[in-house]
Amino acid sequence: MNIPKLPNVPGLEELRREVYRLFENYVGSTPGELIGLRKHPLVDIWEEGDCLVIQAEVPGTALDQIEVYARGSELTVKGFRPAASVGSSVVHRQERQAGPFERTIQLPVKIDAERIEAAMKDGLLTIRVPRPPLSQARRVAIRTGQAENSPTG
Repeated sequence: MNIPKLPNVPGLEELRREVYRLFENYVGSTPGELIGLRKHPLVDIWEEGDCLVIQAEVPGTALDQIEVYARGSELTVKGFRPAASVGSSVVHRQERQAGPFERTIQLPVKIDAERIEAAMKDGLLTIRVPRPPLSQARRVAIRTGQAENSPTG
């Protein structure tokens, strides 16, 4: 088990060891390994005017390595984050995830894929999803006589 060292505070080292032991026994991974299991970008979602705005963290990912898909009310962000190039250097800590990632988000509205806009700046992918227009009430004409599929009795 690879456990990071902490400052010399009485009792802190024992507490850290116990927390790691509990994670390994009951979760099957250490806290650091659990963080490493997250292979999807973190997102914020909010409403702005007549749009939903989704902002995803994708630092270090090139624009040509990101894809955005819309289907029904789901929005999917897929991409590939390259590994840091350290050459023959000795690595002391590596927390940033590299490799493929994917995140599917269920939105509260049906998406019109033709109207979605996406832009990337400073490692943030911003996707603007226009809300569909509210459907207008429509008067339905009522015919006289028996309905075609009504049971006869």
